[in-house]
Amino acid sequence: STDSFVGRVATITLGTARRGAPAQAKLTDHLGHAHYVMVEPDADQDSLSAGDEVLLISHVGATFRAIANTSRALTDG
Repeated sequence: STDSFVGRVATITLGTARRGAPAQAKLTDHLGHAHYVMVEPDADQDSLSAGDEVLLISHVGATFRAIANTSRALTDG
């Protein structure tokens, strides 16, 4: 289930995510399979750009809300 992606780290691969304007991100599941999801920042004033690592914090419809990953300990891989 895509709900299992919450709490995982993804990398923005295409675009700049703003609230109401999601961008594409890639994450790898526990089996090593790549998934592409649409993400937007959790905070209205934030933006997330291509190359940024983000932590998926919630799943709202077809989009995930994310915050910047500030912990190297959370990096997948």
